[in-house]
Amino acid sequence: MERRAQLFLQSRQRLDGVSERFSQHWEGFLSDTAEGIILKYQEESGKASLRFAGDMVELRRPGIRLLFRAGETSQGQYATPYGTLTLDLRTDYLRHSVTMSGGKALLRYELLSGGGSLGTFALTIQITVQEAESSLSSNSNL
Repeated sequence: MERRAQLFLQSRQRLDGVSERFSQHWEGFLSDTAEGIILKYQEESGKASLRFAGDMVELRRPGIRLLFRAGETSQGQYATPYGTLTLDLRTDYLRHSVTMSGGKALLRYELLSGGGSLGTFALTIQITVQEAESSLSSNSNL
């Protein structure tokens, strides 16, 4: 079963001592699969998805694949015109309550390359499921 959903993403990042905040909003579809709950949506750069499974969150964007698991370091990939870079992703904090009814996820992580920090990040992900249209709106007798 697939449900229409709204995705609100707030990002706070600290790069070279400078903090920045961003907010973004997309519409997408939420599905319950054997691999977890998946939200697929369209960004300006192409198709993207978030997968929520147990204590893990996976983000896939065009050219990017990041796997978040609290207290662990994983390798992520970032495609550039010059080839694919492998980045280390250290997740300091991850909590989510995402279900087919929507929910929220909080993540704090650091991106590392060549042993050095590229920056620290905090994400707040809010997913709101859109209610089905009223039966009145689909009744052609009205």
